[in-house]
Amino acid sequence: MNVLKKFIVLLAFPLSFVMLLLSITIIFTPQASMQELNPRYVLKDNAGSPALYEQGENIPLRTFPTIFTRLLPFEQSVNLQNGVAIQTETDLENLINEYESLLK
Repeated sequence: MNVLKKFIVLLAFPLSFVMLLLSITIIFTPQASMQELNPRYVLKDNAGSPALYEQGENIPLRTFPTIFTRLLPFEQSVNLQNGVAIQTETDLENLINEYESLLK
């Protein structure tokens, strides 16, 4: 019985330490901002090319007919099919430049 008590006490310290580390990690992990959850624009495939839409709208604000979704690498193509969140004009320019560089 005495050995069992020692074992429980010895096991309690490492478990307490692990629980403390988990708590600290959960508390200090950054949460997604509201802007990330509600993007202003969405870039998605429209008839084989990327198109920029306002969030929740069906009419594109701008299209990119020189970029063909099917010619992009698989991951980027799938992302466009699902829609890519865009917050700023800079985000859009960077993404379009990336797509154009992948097609060269």
